[in-house]
Parts: sequence; C-alpha cells; structure tokens
Amino acid sequence: MAVIIVLPKQGQSVESCIITEIKKKKGDTVRKGDVLFTYETDKASFEEESPADGVVLECFYNEGDEVPVLMNMMVIGEPGESEEQRIKNKEQRLESEEPRGKSQESRTKSQEPGRVKNKE
Repeated sequence: MAVIIVLPKQGQSVESCIITEIKKKKGDTVRKGDVLFTYETDKASFEEESPADGVVLECFYNEGDEVPVLMNMMVIGEPGESEEQRIKNKEQRLESEEPRGKSQESRTKSQEPGRVKNKE
C-alpha cells in the first residue's frame, strides 16, 4: 500500500521549508531508513527518511522549491501502484465500516460527556 511522505513541521513558527536535495527520484527503489530528501528552515537543515521499503511513485516538488509544511512531498509504494488506488482502497474501507453509536454531530449538549442536564 502506498505511503504519503509529508513535509514535517519543524517548530511552531515554521510555515515553509526549502528543498535542498532530492536523493530519491521517481522510480527509484528505497529501503526503510533511506534518506529521501533534505530540506532547511531559516535555522537548521534536516533529512527525511523513508518509513517503508518500496519505490518512489511520485515526487511533487523539485530542489530549490519552497514548500509549505505538512504538504505531500512524495509517495512510496509498490511498482505499478498508484495514488488513485490508495484513495480508492481507503474509500472502500470507510464505506464498509459500520457506525458505532451516535456520531459527534448528533449529540446534544446535554448528552456530551462531563455535562449535567439542569432539571428546572
């Protein structure tokens, strides 16, 4: 199953990072722990490691790009796998799950945990 690599947020005030080097490009085989890319903030440089074995299916940015934090940077998966298949599998899994009890939206304030209903 494909894994999305997100550009992490490095500190509360960091809004974007600059990609300094892409070490694994689309089509490259990666092992868990391989450095995928390096990036920097105004104060430090970082390396992002692969969380899984697989192949780089997609790389959304290039070296030198300023990327907002928490954006999708890469997708790693099996050869021939696509991001569309990952989304489809997730949607099918969600459709097959049965709701368990009342949803958060259907609760009234008197039913929320920790609240006591006044009897007047």
